[in-house]
Amino acid sequence: MASGKKGNKDCKPPDFDPLGNDDLAPSGLVACSCLDCRKQAGSARACAGTAHAKEEHVKVDTRRSEEAAAMRRAEEAVQAKKRCLIIGAGSSGVAAIQQALAAGLEPVAYEARAGIGGAWRFDADPGSCEVEFDEQGWARLSSPSERNHQGVPPPSPMYSSLRTNVPTGLFCSHSDVQSYLESFSAPLLPHIRFNSRVTRLRHSLPSDEGGQQRRWYAEIASKGKVEKEQFDCVMISNGHYSVPYVPWVEGLSSWKGELSHARWYRDAKAFENKVRRRFTSSFVPFPVCPLTFGVLQTVLVIGNSASGYDVTRELAMSIHSRRESGTDPTALPKIYQSARSPPVLGIPFDAADAPEWAKEIAVFPPVRKVEGKVIEFEDSRTLEDVDTIIYCTGYYYSFPFCYPTDAPFSEHPLTRPPPTPSNLTNTKLPPAPVRGGLRVHNLDDRFLFYLPDPSLAFLCLPYLVIPFPLAQLQARLAALHFASSPRLPRPLTFTRGTPEDEPESRAPVVLGHPKQYDLHDRMLRECGDIPEHEEEGEREGERAAVTNGAEEAPEEENATDAFGGERTVYGETSQAERDLRLGAKALRRAVLGY
Repeated sequence: MASGKKGNKDCKPPDFDPLGNDDLAPSGLVACSCLDCRKQAGSARACAGTAHAKEEHVKVDTRRSEEAAAMRRAEEAVQAKKRCLIIGAGSSGVAAIQQALAAGLEPVAYEARAGIGGAWRFDADPGSCEVEFDEQGWARLSSPSERNHQGVPPPSPMYSSLRTNVPTGLFCSHSDVQSYLESFSAPLLPHIRFNSRVTRLRHSLPSDEGGQQRRWYAEIASKGKVEKEQFDCVMISNGHYSVPYVPWVEGLSSWKGELSHARWYRDAKAFENKVRRRFTSSFVPFPVCPLTFGVLQTVLVIGNSASGYDVTRELAMSIHSRRESGTDPTALPKIYQSARSPPVLGIPFDAADAPEWAKEIAVFPPVRKVEGKVIEFEDSRTLEDVDTIIYCTGYYYSFPFCYPTDAPFSEHPLTRPPPTPSNLTNTKLPPAPVRGGLRVHNLDDRFLFYLPDPSLAFLCLPYLVIPFPLAQLQARLAALHFASSPRLPRPLTFTRGTPEDEPESRAPVVLGHPKQYDLHDRMLRECGDIPEHEEEGEREGERAAVTNGAEEAPEEENATDAFGGERTVYGETSQAERDLRLGAKALRRAVLGY
């Protein structure tokens, strides 16, 4: 056919596919092999190809748009996650991280030491104990590294022979507890920043640095730099076994012997070769002048709680062991104990059925006053042969990162100094201000939430408790509250725990049994983990009203936790567990002998 013909009706063109698949050509689309038909075919093929390309581009653009939207949603979800500051990575701190993750928070924990464990980390060498007194005669004991709270962390209060006071694992050692904490915290390590100390915490200001504007502002000292961060909520788990408490005693600043605290005690071996040096007069015959007597130091232990009992017992057992081995009795030291009340843990040392080594101990009432080397007790007895006083009188609650000039603590302080006795004498010594208090103020009746702002929580503050389960349940409730979790049957209410006009003492924070387990069960109900006392229908109605249409938390049957392990099942405290707590003291003596 001539190439100049157009639309030759005699042509019998084959069907074709504009994309090159001739056997798939659309019906009615024809062309012949003439020039015009070939041009038409090429044009049609090009047009069809362009249309397909546009269609593919639309699909790609749609997919990219959907991916971008998904990424934006993910970023918004991350931004919507509340950042939770956790101060300290001891036993309470790692529980806080675990529960914050489970509640959907974004936890960031700062730990001043190089590893987890807090008070359970054993420092074999606690360093020296430096003592100074303020103008009113209050003693302040510290290590050289503690001149300010931004320096090296103070030594742990852990001593060599410390065992837990609960029969779990039959009173396991502190090293067993530390190993357990390291295993438990392994999946939590990405959320912990070690060698980092929180040096300031306060409400955020519009001018603050630290990223997105949030509720709390924090400064963190790490590797010689100061980081600035902001958080929505805070759990403080810095422990309360760092700042030694020494009660005020008239004339204590005049004491001429050695003064220390249980925080620096490690074991009785440190005292086995510690001798009192006495020098004779000129009447000692030549060439022995002066003469040094190898009389071991006599120790007075003040306090009768856990550390007071253990320190006294270990020193007495060491003396008794040397006596049994034939050591000259005149070379053996004496051990005295000053106690206000019977021991919390073991059998009284002066009981009729006390062990044989307890006979090495002479028990005295509280100290009334000190004058030079003379110690006078409340029953008017005196001692003059004491070389070392070891105070086992506990610790202050201390939060050096919460400045009393910063909001909200400027209006609602956390601690107050203990009252000063009215009959004290002004010693005019250099001031050494008290760095804490005997209890924490402005807390709710769970010993947990800060009443002026419940986005701040304190973990495991009470005394005479089993700390691990208490910390975990407190952290669980705080995390669910911070996350506004629909798991909560109803919003939490906050009632003041201790009246502000209550005398300054530890009494309000001593929990013990059965109060601890009662608090456990209360918090489990508030978390929605065990049924409440109300009728189920009423409870469900309140729950529906609280969630206000929000999606209910899914059933957790056969669920896993945040780390892929089996979900923890929480239950009401059993009577068997309560009975075990009641019988722990007798079991301790049966297992350990004291």
